Amino acid sequence: MGWSVGGWTSNNSRRGSQFSSGNAKEEPGAIVCRVAPSFLRFGSYQLHATRGKEDLEIVRRLADYTIRHHYPHLENIKKSEGLSFEAAIGDSPAIDLTSNKYAAWAVEVAERTAYLIARWQGVGFTHGVLNTDNMSVLGLTIDYGPFGFLDAFDPSFTPNTTDLPGKRYCFANQPDVGLWNIAQFTGPLSAAYLISKDEANYVMERYGTKFMDEYQSIMTKKLGLSKYNKQLISKLLNNLAVDKVDYTNFFRLLSNVKADRDIPETELLVPIKAALLDIGKERKEAWISWVQTYIEE
Repeated sequence: MGWSVGGWTSNNSRRGSQFSSGNAKEEPGAIVCRVAPSFLRFGSYQLHATRGKEDLEIVRRLADYTIRHHYPHLENIKKSEGLSFEAAIGDSPAIDLTSNKYAAWAVEVAERTAYLIARWQGVGFTHGVLNTDNMSVLGLTIDYGPFGFLDAFDPSFTPNTTDLPGKRYCFANQPDVGLWNIAQFTGPLSAAYLISKDEANYVMERYGTKFMDEYQSIMTKKLGLSKYNKQLISKLLNNLAVDKVDYTNFFRLLSNVKADRDIPETELLVPIKAALLDIGKERKEAWISWVQTYIEE
């Protein structure tokens, strides 16, 4: 991620919303110094591609610079004049990433991005402004924007008050917006003839696969399961959303649930009752049913 290493305040005030709550008030003006290994973003390449053919060489130079300084393990891969594919079983080709360093690089960028966003989803982090200007090619969390963590679990939560009408960058949309960003990233590389259309499609495919692998692993560990259980986790997330349960506190309390099938039904919710505030009989029964299934798992 990017880091803040210093801050300076001024005597001048500004009107802002603390914690992106939407409640604006006068606050001291300030400057924050941020550092990161690089602030190259998807938009750094996209910008030049939109300017036409005369800037496509800059896309190549930027790609070479990025690989040389931040992906040196890919530096010696040669750019093939043909597609970097090899024969595979069935009709689907397999990508040979040893013949095109740009394709190998794009795949790694996609996988780092997927890894990052999977972890955001796991801890309830919402970035808030996921345009191409705020997506790092190193898989870092950057931009000092209106980010926030889920309190009451709400998949439509966005900490960005300017995003409220459509909630494009809300918590639930982050994985899909990540894929959209990868598409915007591969576009300039294709335009500059660094990767083929098939390679670009493979990059996006790898994003989806990597995200699901990481997210499933994270949620499996959060629940202490031996293997991923889609139905159990989907039901849990639905329950959390219906009852607006505090996401972080719930998982802390869940660790107190014992894998004991002999626990009386009346005591099943005791370890997590502090997170289940003001739920009625029907919702209580839904949670008891989920905990019973969880214990059996």
